[in-house]
Amino acid sequence: LLIKELKPADQMRVYGFDNTYRGLTPMTSDLSLIQQNLAAVQIDTVGSPGTALLRSVDLTIQQLEPYFGRKIIVLCSDGQNTIAGPQPETLIENLKKRDITVISLATVTKQELQAVDSGVNMRYVVPTEVKEAHKLMKNLAEETGGAAFFPKNVSALSETIEKIRSLIRSQYAIAYKPQNETNNGWRKIEVKCKRSGVKLNYRKGYFFQ
Repeated sequence: LLIKELKPADQMRVYGFDNTYRGLTPMTSDLSLIQQNLAAVQIDTVGSPGTALLRSVDLTIQQLEPYFGRKIIVLCSDGQNTIAGPQPETLIENLKKRDITVISLATVTKQELQAVDSGVNMRYVVPTEVKEAHKLMKNLAEETGGAAFFPKNVSALSETIEKIRSLIRSQYAIAYKPQNETNNGWRKIEVKCKRSGVKLNYRKGYFFQ
């Protein structure tokens, strides 16, 4: 459903990763090619020897370097990273420097939950490692002006996809000229909306040089 947001001038490339990182399509506007390759993706959470999430995001940043215009990474993962890669802080800084927005889509499966017998009935809790994984997904998104989504089941996925589509459609660019043009480096910004109940997703700053 997300690829329906592609306009004629837009391009997309699909990457897959577990312990290795691989391009599944070239950079293209061909929706049928993207759909065919996405349909062929198989997820093996049991046989996979590990997940190189951080390294894969880093490689995607490098792949996007030659392209101009708005850049968005839609990261679909459980957030687990079991193979060494860049530190999350370094990765977020590189994303900010290159004006790349991350939208995270993660799920909690029944297999990831821990069953706890309270003596009255069985309940399920999210273990610490899953919470940390989701924190990583959230930080990558929110620090770059995107958002993180955690649908709890398949039935909630369609609504989540629609929210992501709305987020992609409703982005705006705001420009201003800073009074101090001598201090290079990271500059924090804050954007507020006077209307109550509105949640804004925006970059928390920019690099001035």
